[in-house]
Amino acid sequence: MYSPIPLTKSEKTGVGYWEAYSPKLKRDVTLLGDLEYDYWLFIETDPRILSYCERPILIESSFTSKIITSVPSYWVKYQDNTEAIIKVRFSKVEKSKNGKLKNQLLIEEQWCKEKNIKHCVVNDQEIRSNPLLLSNKKLLISIVSNRLHPIDTDIHLISQILSLKKITIQELKASLDSKIPFLRVTEGVCWMIYKGFIKSSLDRAPIGPKLEVWIDE
Repeated sequence: MYSPIPLTKSEKTGVGYWEAYSPKLKRDVTLLGDLEYDYWLFIETDPRILSYCERPILIESSFTSKIITSVPSYWVKYQDNTEAIIKVRFSKVEKSKNGKLKNQLLIEEQWCKEKNIKHCVVNDQEIRSNPLLLSNKKLLISIVSNRLHPIDTDIHLISQILSLKKITIQELKASLDSKIPFLRVTEGVCWMIYKGFIKSSLDRAPIGPKLEVWIDE
């Protein structure tokens, strides 16, 4: 298990940072810059990920007679017990053939190879390709952060109605016949999406009455 490497004063004042609460980790996370925050939304809401850590380790290696250091953006552990180290970068930096970034990626890849861990690089074009999805993930985290656990009776009642057929939250509410207040229907659905119990149209519709949900085969 890893612990986050603290941000330096220069890092905090340079690109800025975010502080957010992680329902998955049950702790606050500190994220360097807007892009790492945006990618955190994907990590936090990915039900395949059991655990993760921001800025998990300082990797050092001698390279061309110099000591090169790099701090990966994230370490993640999946349900199948596989692990990955993730580097978040702007595409313009990747395309600029930045020597420092190239060396950092090389020592990260080598470290991952030695540890038998997957190494991934993601950029802003991938992360920000769907602004609606990002907005929905942010709201999803906000909603599930309001309670430590979902309301079991709500989840049970919602589960009885859901099927392979897509249904909107508005239709779901009507089917429940006022057994659950509308806001709690939305909250219950969000918990089920967050836990990976159901699929949804988060990439196409905002969280609300017109959001479609269904059970995956």
